[in-house]
Amino acid sequence: MQRSCIRVFMFGDIRGLRNFSMTMRRSADEAKPESRVSQLLRNTSQRSGSPQQAQSVMVNSQMQRVSRARPDPLARGQASSRFSNPAATGLFSAELGKAHPITVIKNNPPRKIETRYILHCLFGRNNLHLTLTAEYRDVANPYSMLEEHIKLSKSTGNAGFKKSERGEPEAVYRLTVYFFNLMIEKGFTDKPIEIVLRNHGRLRRAFLDVLTGREGARIRRLVNRVTDGTRLRHGGVRPPARRRL
Repeated sequence: MQRSCIRVFMFGDIRGLRNFSMTMRRSADEAKPESRVSQLLRNTSQRSGSPQQAQSVMVNSQMQRVSRARPDPLARGQASSRFSNPAATGLFSAELGKAHPITVIKNNPPRKIETRYILHCLFGRNNLHLTLTAEYRDVANPYSMLEEHIKLSKSTGNAGFKKSERGEPEAVYRLTVYFFNLMIEKGFTDKPIEIVLRNHGRLRRAFLDVLTGREGARIRRLVNRVTDGTRLRHGGVRPPARRRL
């Protein structure tokens, strides 16, 4: 039984088989099934008279069907893509042939505003560091933490003093006068200023002499608070060895 099946397959009529297919070819008397487009063309040509008119009628009817299925987004109040239909969005005018003026949307007011400036003064044994920061407050959330952004930062090395000269009162005087003039030049005199003093010594006394003197008269008018930020030592490990110049 198995051997006869193989013989039939081998010696049967295989001329009707197509390449790479297991289906038989259609004979000449078999009619090819008519597609949907051909049926529409035939039915429309019978009503209109010519195949060209039938094709145009069929295309128009198909477009009307699509337009009914998907109405214009502008008619429904939805925003359409400005790249797909520029004339519909108003970027270009089909009647005037020129571009419409684009409406500029104003930015929202800033969430964070500057409230004051803080001048941090770090008096070391051999140097002075002055840092001016701006304090920001969140308008939308009044309970949020305040932020500080650095505006200026200078030390006695920026005033031209090197090594042991940086710890002299003359270096503090030159740096303080230069820093105050830089604040006035940059426009950091439009808000109140708080001064935070850290550590004690002769450099601190020299800074206060400049602030209370003629050179610091313009900055002194804006000061509304002076805070001592010196850190108090409470226990801890052994401090590092003192630097020797």
